[in-house]
Amino acid sequence: MVYSLCQTLNMLSEKKFSSAPKLYDQNGDLNQYWYITYRDSKGRKIKVSKGINNHPTAHGRRKAAKAIIQEIYNKEKARFYHKPRKKANDYLEIRKPSWAKKTYETNKSKVSIFFDWLGFRDVTKNTVEAFFEEYLMQRKAKTYNSYQVVLKQVFRAGLKLDVDYLFSDVEKRKNKGNTAVYFTANQVKLLSVHMKTHDRELWLAVQFVYYCYIRPREELRYLRVSDVQLEENQI
Repeated sequence: MVYSLCQTLNMLSEKKFSSAPKLYDQNGDLNQYWYITYRDSKGRKIKVSKGINNHPTAHGRRKAAKAIIQEIYNKEKARFYHKPRKKANDYLEIRKPSWAKKTYETNKSKVSIFFDWLGFRDVTKNTVEAFFEEYLMQRKAKTYNSYQVVLKQVFRAGLKLDVDYLFSDVEKRKNKGNTAVYFTANQVKLLSVHMKTHDRELWLAVQFVYYCYIRPREELRYLRVSDVQLEENQI
């Protein structure tokens, strides 16, 4: 039996979903796993339970499921109709060609997380402060500070907001990074001998990185033989 709660919500057209959220209640059997499933606007299948099965009665489980489905609808509605969010996403798309793929995806993720948390509230000094206090306070300083950088940029350029005012009480946190640990001379010798003997390609890659300051993931991976000009001593 599939128990649908969508009609009771009357919040958002089902056109925003490939398939609307439904509760699978296992014919009321409390010994089985109850869950909600749906396909979002991009066709991705999502499965959610969020504590439904912690309730000892069928009534309790259905009530919890109704609240979860309502939350799903609210988030989808916010994605489409929250004007500040739309402006922020428009700005991200404008900047996309000038950013590396990873930069774009990271920035978009941070913006999405903020607006999912925000819901239909306005972007104000109070909501910005609350986001950093409630959502990010337990995160690492590096993550906490990077959210500031990204959101300030998007709010300033995309939403035309006074970020100096919005973030006036959001302080930058000190990053307690780990001290760099270097290989000892003996370790360097041991590793070099091992690579020269057992993995010549790895040894060549290490030399490119060490002597030529080439980044392994973004540059060395795409390096071709034709890129190395031996006569000119250039890469």
